[in-house]
Amino acid sequence: MEQDRRRFALSALVAVAGAAGLGACRGREPAEGDAAGDTGAAAAAAAGPSGGTAVVPATTAVAGPAALPADPAVHAANRLTFGLTPDLVEEIRSTGVAVWVEEQLHPERYPDPPPLRAALDELPTLRLGVDELAELLAADGDGAARPTAVAAETVAATVARQRWSGAQLYELMVEFWTNHFAMNAFSGPLRVLKPIDDRDVIRPHALGRFADLLAASAQSPAMLVSLDNARSKAGAINENYGRELLELHTVGVDGGYGEADVVAVANTLTGFTVQRGTGRFRFDPTRHDDRPQQVMDWRTPPDTDGYGAGLSLLDHLAHHPATARHLAAKLVTRFVSDQPDPGLVERLAQVYLDHDTAIDAVLRALVADERFTSTATAKFRRPHELLLAALRGLDARFGAAALLGGAGGGGGGAGGRRSRGGLGDTMRSLGQLPMSWPSPDGFPDVASAWRNPGALLNRWNALADLVAGSLSPATVELGGLIGTAAGAGDVVDLVAHRLFAGPLAEAERAAVLRGAGVSVTDPVPASGTTAQHLVALVLATPRFQYR
Repeated sequence: MEQDRRRFALSALVAVAGAAGLGACRGREPAEGDAAGDTGAAAAAAAGPSGGTAVVPATTAVAGPAALPADPAVHAANRLTFGLTPDLVEEIRSTGVAVWVEEQLHPERYPDPPPLRAALDELPTLRLGVDELAELLAADGDGAARPTAVAAETVAATVARQRWSGAQLYELMVEFWTNHFAMNAFSGPLRVLKPIDDRDVIRPHALGRFADLLAASAQSPAMLVSLDNARSKAGAINENYGRELLELHTVGVDGGYGEADVVAVANTLTGFTVQRGTGRFRFDPTRHDDRPQQVMDWRTPPDTDGYGAGLSLLDHLAHHPATARHLAAKLVTRFVSDQPDPGLVERLAQVYLDHDTAIDAVLRALVADERFTSTATAKFRRPHELLLAALRGLDARFGAAALLGGAGGGGGGAGGRRSRGGLGDTMRSLGQLPMSWPSPDGFPDVASAWRNPGALLNRWNALADLVAGSLSPATVELGGLIGTAAGAGDVVDLVAHRLFAGPLAEAERAAVLRGAGVSVTDPVPASGTTAQHLVALVLATPRFQYR
């Protein structure tokens, strides 16, 4: 039965893809900068929490969706949330994009809805204090007491918030900064330290000043352990954090620094360490190199202790013009296009500097720019975004346990629960389980890292599994979704309205019907496999693969 369903799904999906232009999947020589070929595949290999590797295959050219007239509300819902819903689009239309964005920049105005509260209530480690979490660093207990369960429950809470929270732009920026300051939450002590970092560093500062976020990150035990600064001391420095602070976190690889600057950063930040037993940040003056240092155009301020010198350097880097351009380019890549417009990058960088590194000011300017509104359906959804958009668009329901199988690693979630083939496992197999990227550069944010024939097939299969109820315990109630449909054409139109707040392009609509082997007027019982096939095929269209 399962083999027959897979065979049907594959043939139908190929039919849809071919009609819509996705099926071309034609190989090409990778362009400069592509995450392609053997090197790209390795770069896009996400280590699963159990130690396995989920490889994103090499890139190929894949056609985007057919152009439809841009709707500002739909575009905002696609780009500034984890997936539109019809109610959300109507909300944006009723207020206007600018007013809605302003509300989104105040996440405290969005109380957790009941489904989110219920999901978070399933995750007991979220209620542990820092001291209680620190006690787990050396614990060997079972069930929810294990350090792995802390990381798993943090990932589960992350996905639940992305699914249900009304503060969608805030959750997007939490994900953005989590990826910017990337670390693998399922590695050693990071199983506990990264959840603390998520709670105390990323989430409080996601819409604030980058200068504050950078200073908090530099004092995060998770970051200090992940990049080895906790072991660095005068006369025996470790350069890992200093190098990534410049290359990834601030000025960027083209920011004008050299090897001497990396060494000077490492020397300046000696003493930034983690207190044994408590898992808390500590500045240890006995480990600090108190010689004057120079990093690019910064020098150690006179009459400043080692801790103050470190904060001075971090503040200087946060306000550096190269950092402004680096962050602006990443934000444009995230929200506008894989090829950032240089003019838009420069404009946002100036806004960043003019507003004392305030991220909310940059986001206001970005959304107001015509280059944001003119790029509808230009961004290819990464696997995690694809699944979240499906969960939101189809009003799928799941408990936090839906994620703990794939997020738990090695067979452990809270209470030892394991759900092979569930949402967490699927995210891991597609290469994008949150907080699991194994290197500090973060998950790729361009289509070339994720878009190729093998990856497309895996995505389509995952979406078909969701609709069929195979990503247990996530459920999609097809009866409520298509209950008023008079025929197959109506089913497609109702699903399209939920997912796109508008119709499919006619070629895609016809291909979906043809792929399912039905005509426009054929009756489609909600309990039958034809309904599942139609919904899965709508999810497989280019319209849904892009945002």
